[in-house]
Amino acid sequence: MNNKKGSTIVWAVTLIMLLMVIVGASLSLAYVHYNQSIKNHNQTQAELIANSAIKSLASVIEKGDQNDQIIPSEVNGVTNIYKMELDQPFGTISDIKVTRKKKNLVIATLKATYSEQSYTVYAYITQSKGVWKAIQYDTNGNRSIKVSDSTGGNTDDNTGGNTGGDSGSTSVTADTVEKMKTKFDNFINAFYKICNQNQTSFTQWINQECVKQNVPIYTSNVYFDVNNPYNDQYNDIYSKLYNSSETEKLDDSIVQKAKKINPSISDTIYLHFLIIKNTNGEYCILGNDNSQSNQKDNFSIIFYNDKIYVRKNNNTGYLWQIQEGKTNLNNLINTVDWKELE
Repeated sequence: MNNKKGSTIVWAVTLIMLLMVIVGASLSLAYVHYNQSIKNHNQTQAELIANSAIKSLASVIEKGDQNDQIIPSEVNGVTNIYKMELDQPFGTISDIKVTRKKKNLVIATLKATYSEQSYTVYAYITQSKGVWKAIQYDTNGNRSIKVSDSTGGNTDDNTGGNTGGDSGSTSVTADTVEKMKTKFDNFINAFYKICNQNQTSFTQWINQECVKQNVPIYTSNVYFDVNNPYNDQYNDIYSKLYNSSETEKLDDSIVQKAKKINPSISDTIYLHFLIIKNTNGEYCILGNDNSQSNQKDNFSIIFYNDKIYVRKNNNTGYLWQIQEGKTNLNNLINTVDWKELE
C-alpha cells in the first residue's frame, strides 16, 4: 500500500513539473510574440511617419517658396535641415538632407524613429521648365533617374547621357505606370505592414479604401495569394478601387517606342501587376493586349526595376517562365528575346 501511495505522489509531482514546464514555455512564447507584435507596430508607425514627412518635404520643394534655402546651388551640394515639425505629436525626424545630384535632379532623404524603430526614405524630385516635381520614392537612394537638361534636348542619368527626338525618358514618361505604382505601393504596404498579411484585416482595409475612393464595397471573398503568379485577385481589386473596374492602358508614347523594337505589338497595351514570388511584396508590371484585369499571361512588355523590356519577336512571354520568382524574371529579361527600351 505504501508503495502505491509513493508511486502516486511521484506521478503527481512529475505531472505538476511537466505542467509547469508547459506553462512556462507557453508564457515565454507568448512574451516573444507580444514583443514581436510591439516591434512590428512600432516599425509600421516609423514607416508611416517617414512617408508622411518625406511627402511634406517634397511638397515644399514643389511649391518653390523656400528653394533658395533648401536646394543647393551646385551639383553634388548638400543641404542639411536640422528640424522638421511633425503633424502628429509622436516620433522624431532626423538626418534630413537635400542633395542636388544633377542640375535638374535632387534627392531628399530623412529618417523617422518611433520607439527605437527607424525607417529611412528617399524622394526623387526632378525639374522641368522651372517646375520641380517628385516622381518616385524608395528606401535605398541609389535609383537611376533620367532627366532632361535645361534645353530639353539631352537626357542624362547615372551612367551617361543620350540624345534623340523623343521627349523625356522611358523612366519618367510612362505617367500611367508611375501613377499605378504609387497606388499599388499603398496597396502592398497595407497588406504587408498595416495588416501584417492577415486576410481578415486586409479585407477590412479594402472596404475602408472603397469608402475613401467612393466605389462599391468589394463583396468577393478576399484571398490575397502573393506566392501564386496565377492569382489575379489583386489586379481585380486594384481596378475596382482605382480605375472604375477597367484595366489601365499604357501611354501611347511608350507603345510607339516599343513598336520600333517589335512592330507586331498591339496598338493598345493593358497593364497588369505581378507580385514576385517569395519577395515580400516586390512586383513587376506586365503589358499585353488583354483588357481583362485577371488576364496577365502572354505579355510582350515588362516594367521592372524602373526599366522597360520589350519582346523582340512575335512570340510573347508566359507566366510559367517567371513563376518561381526573381531569378526566373532576371533570367528571362536577359535573354536574346528581350530588349531594354532606351
